[in-house]
Amino acid sequence: MKSLSLSVIGAVSLVALLGTGCTRPTTLGANTGMAYDLAKQNEILDPLAAEKLDPVVGLDGDAAAIEMKTYRETFENPDAQFGKSVVSSGVQTK
Repeated sequence: MKSLSLSVIGAVSLVALLGTGCTRPTTLGANTGMAYDLAKQNEILDPLAAEKLDPVVGLDGDAAAIEMKTYRETFENPDAQFGKSVVSSGVQTK
């Protein structure tokens, strides 16, 4: 009886192992590894960048919050942005 249960467990394990080998390979996107490549290129350009402790220059929290609010509001009424032509804005026409 003990050998029968071990045989069943072994057979189930073998089927599970063989089943995992039959899966298709995963297709990765076109930009896979871009973050790594960009970080590597930036380190090549400036190897001492990790030693700089100055804060990153950019938007402060309040300005970033205002920009994100404005960005999100453009989705509420997307046609409002296309009322004027970009080419003719500020151009005097007869």
